[in-house]
Amino acid sequence: NRYMKVLAAVAVIGGSVFTTPVSAAGLKDIDSYWGKAAVQYFYDNHFVSGVNGNFRPNDPVTREGIASIINNILKSDDKVLTTDFKDMQGRWSQRAVASMVDKQIMNGYKDNTFRPTENLTREEFAVIAYNYMSYKGMTTDEKAPVYRDSAQISPWAKKAVDTVSAAGFMGGSSQNKS
Repeated sequence: NRYMKVLAAVAVIGGSVFTTPVSAAGLKDIDSYWGKAAVQYFYDNHFVSGVNGNFRPNDPVTREGIASIINNILKSDDKVLTTDFKDMQGRWSQRAVASMVDKQIMNGYKDNTFRPTENLTREEFAVIAYNYMSYKGMTTDEKAPVYRDSAQISPWAKKAVDTVSAAGFMGGSSQNKS
């Protein structure tokens, strides 16, 4: 199933991932959204939820938000309940974050923080998707596309961007391809 290939719909990179679920009628604000099918799939499978009938597809996703989505996808019911990050104690996402760290899909920063409310960058998403691929034993034999601005990719994210791009789960704009 294409939607499950490394969080393809998470590439939608937006929307609500917690709070009160909406009614079975669905989400009101995705009808004209380009990623409607992916969002609907994730919503129908309880990987994401809405707020008052809205998904807010153009909102950025936070680090704790992506941890929650992936945790829901994995249907993770880990025994790991807490983290040692000084900014995670008592947060709604603590269990999901602990699970992602335990599975080596996500990690924190050298200052012992996770920065749960920071918006996810594309480079961070690539690393998380790459780590998810590794966790699931997924590989690709495809060659990564060449982007004119590839020198701007941070060294810590280069391998992940190349791998996730080669697998077809992330791409640049047509103006940036060589």
